[in-house]
Amino acid sequence: MFGTKERFDLCSLPFSGRDSRLAIFEDEETRELYLTFSRSPTPRVERKRLIRFAPVIDNKDIVSWDYDVQPGKLTISTIKGTIEFCFSGPKLLRIRGKGSVSLRFYIRDLKIYENASPREDGSVEVVYEILGKLLFVPLKGVLRQDSFWRNTTARTDDFTIDIIPSVEAQEFEIAVHEYYSNGVRDEDYPPFDQCAERSAADFEDFLSSLGSYPEEFSALVRRAAWALWTSRVSPESRMVAPAYLSSKVNLVRAVGWEQAIISVALMGDPDSAYEALMSQFAYQDELGQIPNNISDMGEDYITAGAPMQGFAISHILNSGIMLDSAKLEELYRALSRYTDWWLRARCRDGSGVPQYYHPEECGWLDATVFTWGVPLKAPDLVSWLVLQTEVCAKLAEKIGKQEEAEKWNAESSRLLDVLVGEFWEDNQFVYYNAKTGRRFKVNSVLRLLPIMLGKRLPKDIIDALARDIADEEQFLTDGGVVSERLKSREFLLDGTALRGGVLPAIQLILASGLRDAGKKELSDELARRACRLADEMGAADSIPPFKFDPGTGKPIRVEDEFDIKWGMDSDKDLFKTERRDPKSAVEWTSAGSAGVLALALHIGS
Repeated sequence: MFGTKERFDLCSLPFSGRDSRLAIFEDEETRELYLTFSRSPTPRVERKRLIRFAPVIDNKDIVSWDYDVQPGKLTISTIKGTIEFCFSGPKLLRIRGKGSVSLRFYIRDLKIYENASPREDGSVEVVYEILGKLLFVPLKGVLRQDSFWRNTTARTDDFTIDIIPSVEAQEFEIAVHEYYSNGVRDEDYPPFDQCAERSAADFEDFLSSLGSYPEEFSALVRRAAWALWTSRVSPESRMVAPAYLSSKVNLVRAVGWEQAIISVALMGDPDSAYEALMSQFAYQDELGQIPNNISDMGEDYITAGAPMQGFAISHILNSGIMLDSAKLEELYRALSRYTDWWLRARCRDGSGVPQYYHPEECGWLDATVFTWGVPLKAPDLVSWLVLQTEVCAKLAEKIGKQEEAEKWNAESSRLLDVLVGEFWEDNQFVYYNAKTGRRFKVNSVLRLLPIMLGKRLPKDIIDALARDIADEEQFLTDGGVVSERLKSREFLLDGTALRGGVLPAIQLILASGLRDAGKKELSDELARRACRLADEMGAADSIPPFKFDPGTGKPIRVEDEFDIKWGMDSDKDLFKTERRDPKSAVEWTSAGSAGVLALALHIGS
């Protein structure tokens, strides 16, 4: 599916297993491979470059290697043999070597109290603070390690673990267990090939459950499905429900609004869609708020997440998926409390118009609508809540709470009247600062998001929004709708999300609303453009629509032109350390992949 010589590699897509908290990735700058934990104590705080590893011949690292990734297996190929990796369940990584090539792990920069513990059975345990423990178990060949506890620093010095093939069989094999507390080697280990085949079959089952999509996007869907499949983690410690991490390398948290987008992509498997949707509600507090993001190390209630759950549930209800009465009850209880929290806790001035009190509450921290500060009265927020209150009404009706259904329907109608009456001005939606009362027009794509309401909007508003979406002088590019108006002074792609990039999640919201509003041709065209861009560049949270940043003139993505030179043993430079060209990789994320999957399925429906 991807590899060294492919358009996408381990810089873009880490190798991991479904439900696992271990991942293998390639450093974008040094082109070195790392084994890492997918854990972090707080958002955006990771020790991702945890354990570097490399193929070794004659006690020297070699860089003249190639790798290839298939759903069940990662294979590193060298002139002296191969090294293969696969996952045997969420807590066990298996590694096998064939030929005279060895494998070396570099354990560096351990913190205070972190150490290595050799065991009598030949295995070695490496202990990390907060992150967990790894147990390296030799199954074939020889494990050598040179760890030393330094009493003056209260930690183990830098050391290496070598896995060396036996001379006779020219083969090695190890198992790497991951756990928090205590672990022991298994009595028996299933054959490596059997583990790889099971993992691959599990992925194929997941892929086949998604639904139909255009053949043009089959490779894209396969990669995006794999990125989403591997981003799932099982409950552990503070995490009480399965969820999908934003990334297993750079933002190892499960974000609330992203779970909603993921549930839309998973509607081909109703149980998985429901599981993703409900994952954040497991942490709902006594006031009704759910955390912005979670991990097995804690929940983040600093800000609320964008209320996209109503958008997701409306897709599920409209798809014909049948939820049993217990699930409908559970869904209504959770969603109604959360919606009520938004209507109360985010409307402190008594105006009846909920507001953003923090930029991250809209889902995108760097949106230019916050240039004039907070609290912000925003048409996109009102639109989310029009949908969410309507969905509460539908759920209440389905479980026989007619009086509550009427209350929610009335609230949805009121919010829709507020949206049209207070925010529509000069053929566009405007924003205003709730404290100062200042109204202003914006260049952000957020002003277009009310199209999510589809046919609920007046025809003149639908037509005006559709014109702006289709206008290639304003927002539309060959790769979809950009997040900041093309001629905006604040349009910027370098290091930003909602300042110019194409966001798959936003394309999904726009395409869904356009189709519901009767603009199917424009809806499908937008979805196709976004999918083609993701197919070329990768399913990131925010995808640059141009090769060069208009603001800086710098390349957005540098293609990797490294080519392995296969030599012979007589080549004296064969094992010299070489530096592969740096590559600016677009990282595939769970939200980006889910948005792309949902768009491809949207076209196919």
